[in-house]
Amino acid sequence: MNSYRYIPYTLVLALWVGGIAAFTFVVTPVILKSYPRDTAGDIVGKLFPAFFSCNLLIAIVALILFLVFVSERSNRAYHLSLFS
Repeated sequence: MNSYRYIPYTLVLALWVGGIAAFTFVVTPVILKSYPRDTAGDIVGKLFPAFFSCNLLIAIVALILFLVFVSERSNRAYHLSLFS
């Protein structure tokens, strides 16, 4: 099996999780510390639609890539089971 073909899927997952973590733990706290509460709320409120749209797009790409590669992983070695 050629593992290089799974790089796009892994990259999309990393972008998805990394983007969520960066927005949650870096961008939002910096904005909240830098501006008064009302202004920071307005800024974050303006960023949310773009953030959620980007997350939705990345999730759809990840799902498409998953569905493309799941057929290749359909042999017995990749199935999860309670019994061997």
